[in-house]
Amino acid sequence: QIGFAFNHSTMSSFMGSPMPFGSPGREIYSENAPANGKSSLRLSCLSPDGRSVHSLSIERGQGFIETRSLPLDGTVEDNDVSPSGPSLIRTKFPEQVSAALARYPAIALLCVDVESNPTSSAQQSLPKLCLYTQRDVFVLEIGYQITPGVSQAHGTIVKITEPFEGVLFGSSPRTRIVCIRQAPQRHNGFAIMCPPKSMAMMMFDPESSETSVVLYHGTNDTTTTALAYGQELYDKKEHFTDFCFCQSSALSLLSNTSIMMLKGTGDIYFTGPALFRGSVVPRALLDTSLEYLKNEIQQTEPNTPKWRQTRLALENLANAFPSAPKAQFLTAQAQSPIFEVQAQLQGPVLIGEESDDLESMAKCIESFAAGNLVGFAIGHSEGIVEFGVLVPSTLVPRFALESYKDMEVLDDEFIGGTIITRVDLRDEEGDFDPTSSMNLVKDPLIDSVLHCVTGTQITSVSTNTLKIVAKELNDQVDGGMMSPGLKPKAAQPNTTAWPCLDVTSTEGNSNRVVGAVVSGDVQLGHVLIARLSNNSMVAVNLTEARLLKEMDIFDQNEVGSAVDARVEELRNVAPLHEIVEPLAEQVVQGLGGLTKVVGSATPVAAATPDQLAAAVAIKQSCDQKIYLPLLEISEHLKSRKAILSVMYKNQMLQVDALQKMISKLKEREAIIKEMTEVAKANSTSLSQRSAAILQSSNDLMPKLTQAEFDYFQELRKLEEKTRKWKTEFEGVNSRVDRLQQTVYDDTMQTLDAHPEQRVMLSQLQGTCTSLLDIFEDKLDDAEMKTDELAEAAGMERDSEM
Repeated sequence: QIGFAFNHSTMSSFMGSPMPFGSPGREIYSENAPANGKSSLRLSCLSPDGRSVHSLSIERGQGFIETRSLPLDGTVEDNDVSPSGPSLIRTKFPEQVSAALARYPAIALLCVDVESNPTSSAQQSLPKLCLYTQRDVFVLEIGYQITPGVSQAHGTIVKITEPFEGVLFGSSPRTRIVCIRQAPQRHNGFAIMCPPKSMAMMMFDPESSETSVVLYHGTNDTTTTALAYGQELYDKKEHFTDFCFCQSSALSLLSNTSIMMLKGTGDIYFTGPALFRGSVVPRALLDTSLEYLKNEIQQTEPNTPKWRQTRLALENLANAFPSAPKAQFLTAQAQSPIFEVQAQLQGPVLIGEESDDLESMAKCIESFAAGNLVGFAIGHSEGIVEFGVLVPSTLVPRFALESYKDMEVLDDEFIGGTIITRVDLRDEEGDFDPTSSMNLVKDPLIDSVLHCVTGTQITSVSTNTLKIVAKELNDQVDGGMMSPGLKPKAAQPNTTAWPCLDVTSTEGNSNRVVGAVVSGDVQLGHVLIARLSNNSMVAVNLTEARLLKEMDIFDQNEVGSAVDARVEELRNVAPLHEIVEPLAEQVVQGLGGLTKVVGSATPVAAATPDQLAAAVAIKQSCDQKIYLPLLEISEHLKSRKAILSVMYKNQMLQVDALQKMISKLKEREAIIKEMTEVAKANSTSLSQRSAAILQSSNDLMPKLTQAEFDYFQELRKLEEKTRKWKTEFEGVNSRVDRLQQTVYDDTMQTLDAHPEQRVMLSQLQGTCTSLLDIFEDKLDDAEMKTDELAEAAGMERDSEM
């Protein structure tokens, strides 16, 4: 357990209470579609290349898909990064999709393609998009026409696919879709790549209390059930609310094919393998996973539950990816038995902390970078985000075929995860809006940053604590093999949170965020694009927002107001010389007016009245013109000394603050210098590697050989012959129809045949009659069974059938 507390930050220990940050938390209930005025926060998605944003728009009951090219109009001045194609593409929904949206609101819009199509020719197509509600799922393939000089284009729906139509049609009418996730892809940070349109769906049946995870394989448009888990639920918090695929740099294949499932209580379960047909895996990742499983088998006592679990996982993984001697990438075979066997639900790997708030629920989960560990982030309805880790060796697959005894033993030996950091997004008073939603968006450029999206605000959170925990664990496993002088300097744990967008301060409470994406294109910069409920788009420079947060100590408004107040205070105090100079002149004049009337030799008894009067006058003049001004000068000096003392103390405090600031700047300068030296040291190798990659790419460019050219020419000939054969087949088909009609007309006449032929025809007729009777009996039996099934299902068959 690691926890750190600092001003305006929100880290706490595993058992500690979170510190307030300054942003109200939001709620999402992903088990069903948004209701009661709540809108989804997943109605925008990014293209695989990160250069266009797709958003759902509803205008007067009609739905559209709006595709905007990045950068948005008016956000940049450089023409080099301006979009080459149309800046806006609007695609109107057909009646099929509009009717589904009229029944249930949309939950999310996903991009389920692996690459973005180029924009060079006139007829283009957008990446495949998935739009789903709580009962309908559509995969949309959109095409559009490019017109030179026109910044807007109208898209058309080329093809609509309902990937889970069979599964949803055969389920209970009360079954609801909880969440759909795209299959792991390289452009999303995973180590494997799955075919286009591949996705996983979690659905819940309240009648049977069963939660299912169904995989859609984009290669052959088939579905398989990866998990079917039923239990008695006594509270809505016991429902599964979200799921995500795992990520880890160690055992990446086992991690990417495992699914973490979140309950409303904050408990986390996982299941696996969730493998898609046609998935492409680097050989090195497969060899690492197989080697790990083999070592586990050797180190485990034979014929034990752990041994059987590891052995079965090894066999299924090896069968799914048949080895090829020289192949660097392997493809999952469609006929492997691993796709037909359901997985076993494992866990809980993490038990959520009980909350006093009965309405508090864990709503969303997202994978998070944690080095060799499996990291995750959990969003809660009360505005708290938790970051935790899990050991990747825990993700060894288990299948539903295991015995009950093995299940008990493996559950007892289970290694759980832990929460490392908590971040509180509520304001200082602890208020949050439970009617809003919450979504977690990973940053494609900085893996240690997570963006928390609510209906009214977007807050970014950066933490390196998970990577520090992973590094410390690796150091413990290595056993301190490096000498103390060679060990790199340990990084200090740091977690910060800063607001990026506040809709209430600019757009009013009626307008809300309905989607947010972060561009992963380096040329466009680190930009967050937010979609608002009024169909407007807002671009936020994340780099600028983070720098403003880190430079709060240099806030010009606060420093300027403090300086102005002190300057005004100093201006109100007159200079000391202006005050002392008139008094000093008065003293000099008084001293100059003194005269010696009575000398020291004159006896007192001999003093005359005139001399006594003169002495009294001189004493009075001395008191008024010398002593009183001197006393006033003394008071001014004491007062000015107090002011100068306070000023001196303030200046010393400022000097101390400046010294601390200088030390921090020196530390940052040293860190930057170290990073610069590392970058310079790596620049040579990187340039050499880039040159080698460029040369390899040039060498790997497809070049047609003479044999390949001849092969393509043969293909063209075969294509021409195919068209010819098709025409001939159509002609033969028409001739067969005419001959069939002729034969029918001839059979109506008397047949004059040989007696032996008549006997054979009679036997053939009898055989056909008996066969017809047999098939008629079978048809009657099938019809009776159909009636029984229809009656059991509560359906009435048509009498004409």
